[in-house]
Amino acid sequence: KLLSLQHQIASGFDMEKVKTTIKQFYRDWSSEGQAERDTCYKPIIDEIKKRFPFTEYTPSEVSILVPGAGLGRLAWEIAHLGMSPLPFTVPCSMSLCPLDCGLPQCVW
Repeated sequence: KLLSLQHQIASGFDMEKVKTTIKQFYRDWSSEGQAERDTCYKPIIDEIKKRFPFTEYTPSEVSILVPGAGLGRLAWEIAHLGMSPLPFTVPCSMSLCPLDCGLPQCVW
């Protein structure tokens, strides 16, 4: 049985997801969100540059895991450096990771 879309009402939970997504889009992709991006992402980008200096590493040979990738801005910034981002987003309940994940170059 098909439900008519005109009779469905969004739940409060659905509306919160929409508001959160709009806020993330504004922060990650608008010029107005630049200051917040600088606060959030610049320290991460600076640390990546420090740990993988271009004088010692070929950027295209560096892969960076980006947990909680959301709308992909941090992954985009890493790709803009010439590196290979590995973005992923999982529910909080699934993101528990042991401190020593066993991956090469894994820094916690």
